[in-house]
Amino acid sequence: MPIAMKQNYTLVIRKCLLGLFVLSSFLPLQSQILYTIGSGTGSNTGSTYPTPYGNWYMGNRLQMIYRASDLTAAGASAGTINSIAFNVVNLNAVPALDDFEIKIKNSTTNDLGPAFETGLTTVFTTPSYTPTLGWNTHTFSTPFLWDGVSNIIVEVCTQNPGWISNGNASVEWTENLPAGTSRTYRWDALGVCADPGNSNLNPSNRPNARFAIISEPCESDPQNLTLDSVNAQGQAYVSWMSPGDRWIVEYGPCGFTPGAGQAAYTDTNALSNSSYMIPGVNLGTCGCLYVKEVCDTTMSNWSDSLEICNPYTLDLEMRAIISPNDYICGSNNMPVIIEVRNNGIDPIPLYPVQVFVTGDYTQNFSFSGFSLQPGDFSQINLGTMNTTPGGVVNVEAIAIMPSDQFRDNDTLRETIIIRNAEPIDFRIIGFGNLEVGFVANRKHDTINWDFGSLGTAMGDSVVFTFPSVDSFEVCMQVTSSCGGGNLCKWVYANTVSTVEWEALEKRVAVYPNPSSGLFHIDIPAALRGIWNVEVINSLGQMVHVNQFPAPGAHSLHLDALPKGHYTLRLSSDYGMIYRRVVIQ
Repeated sequence: MPIAMKQNYTLVIRKCLLGLFVLSSFLPLQSQILYTIGSGTGSNTGSTYPTPYGNWYMGNRLQMIYRASDLTAAGASAGTINSIAFNVVNLNAVPALDDFEIKIKNSTTNDLGPAFETGLTTVFTTPSYTPTLGWNTHTFSTPFLWDGVSNIIVEVCTQNPGWISNGNASVEWTENLPAGTSRTYRWDALGVCADPGNSNLNPSNRPNARFAIISEPCESDPQNLTLDSVNAQGQAYVSWMSPGDRWIVEYGPCGFTPGAGQAAYTDTNALSNSSYMIPGVNLGTCGCLYVKEVCDTTMSNWSDSLEICNPYTLDLEMRAIISPNDYICGSNNMPVIIEVRNNGIDPIPLYPVQVFVTGDYTQNFSFSGFSLQPGDFSQINLGTMNTTPGGVVNVEAIAIMPSDQFRDNDTLRETIIIRNAEPIDFRIIGFGNLEVGFVANRKHDTINWDFGSLGTAMGDSVVFTFPSVDSFEVCMQVTSSCGGGNLCKWVYANTVSTVEWEALEKRVAVYPNPSSGLFHIDIPAALRGIWNVEVINSLGQMVHVNQFPAPGAHSLHLDALPKGHYTLRLSSDYGMIYRRVVIQ
C-alpha cells in the first residue's frame, strides 16, 4: 500500500525596535506530505537491475514511470514535488557514484518503449553521491510541479570511470509490474547518460520511491473566459479572470479532454490573461479553449470550456443532392433538386450552380440563384429527366462562386441506384432436367409466383422443377411502390442438363472478332428457338437490341456504333450467354 506521511515546517519571526525584543507566534507555512509508491519488499542484488545506485557497469541509466493512478491512490494531488527518495536495504560494494543526476517530467505515456523518453527536466545533480542504508532523499534544486493527472517519468543516471564487482546497492522494489514500467541501459563505457540509444534491460520490477509533495489549493479557478476578437490569419484573442500570473492554456477540437495530451495547441507558460493570442484558429473552424492557473505549489482546476469559431466571410456550401435519391422509382419526369447553404457572415448576391449526370443517363443542368442571406438554405429545382427504365447514375453538383473562401464543400458526388419503373416483366431461363428459372425484370416489394396446381413461390428470382416435358402457364403477381400487377406466360420445360447447356453454350460463336462492325452469330441446333440480342457499351448502357430464330448463322450490323469494347447479351428460354466484341 502507498504510504503518506506529513511534515510541518514553521517559521520564527523576531522583530527588534528601540531595544525591545518581540517574539511572534510560530506561523505554519506549507505542509509537505511524503507519498511512498510501491509496496514490494524484494530488492536487486549487487549485480542485477534495476537500481538507481549501480556500478556493476561503468554507466547506469534508469528510467521509471510512476503512474498518476498510483499517486492519486496514495492520496496525492497536484502540487510541487520537492524531493524523491529510494530505500537502500544492502550497500554491497557500491562506491561513490560520479556525475549522479535525476531528471523528471509529466507525461501521458503509460508504458515506456525501448527508446528513452526525452524532454525531462534536471532536478538534482551532484559530482559524487555515496548511497547509505535506508531512505536516500534527494532534495530537488529545481522543485517540480506535478499537474495531478499526468504520469511521472523519473530518470536516474550515474557515470563512473570503472566498474566494481558486486557494485550495485540493493534497493527495495516492487515486482511483477506491467511491461514498460522501467527501462535500464548499463554499459562499460563513458557517455552513457548522454547516449540516445535504446535500453537493453526491460524488467517488470521498479524501485519503490518516496515523493515529497506540497499541495496548497489555488484561490480560485479561471473564470469568465471571453473571446475578444478573431481574424482571417487564424489568430483568436481571449481574456479571462484569475488572480494569478501564470497559466496553462489548451485549445483543440471541441470534445477533447484537457491535460490528456489531446490539445492541438498547448502553452504551459502563459503569462497574460488579457488579450491572450491563440494561433491556428483557421477560417471556417471552431474549437474549445481551457485554462488552468499555475499557483505557488499546485494548479487550479481546468476552467469551463470556451467555444471559439472563426467563420468565413463568403462560403457557399453544396449541402445536399435532394433528388434523385438512392433507390427512388424511375420516372419520365424525375426532378433534379439540390440544396445550398450560405455558411459565411456576408450575404451572397449571386450563386450559380451546375449538376452533371452521367452513367445510364447523361444530362447537364445549370442555375443561378440570387441573394442568399448568412445561414440561409436554398433548395433549387434545376429541371427533370426521364429515368423510367431505372439504372445507375453518377450525380456531381457544384457551387460556382469565384470569391468563395472555402472550396472543400463546393462539390458533392453521389452514385444513385434508380429503380426500374417500366411495366412488369420476367425472364425465363431453362436449366434442363425440367428445371426453369424465373427472374423479374426489376426489384419489387413483393413477388409471388403461381404455377397453377403445381404450387407457388416467392422472391425476385426462383427456380421451379416441372413434372414433365411440356408447356405450363406461370403467373407473376407483383406488389411494388414503383407499380405492380399480374403477368402470365407459357413456359416450355425440357430435359437439357446443366452440363449439356455449358457444352452447348461454348459452341455459340460470334465472328469475326474484332471487326469493323459486322458480326455473325452462330447458334447450334440443340438451342433451337427465339434468341434476343442486347448490345451493352463500356458504360453499362444498352445501345442496340435485336432478335432472331435459331439454329443458323445470323448477321449483326453494328457499323453505326463508335469503335470500342462491347458486351453481347444473348438470351432465350434456354438461358443467357455473354460475349465480348471489339469494333475497330
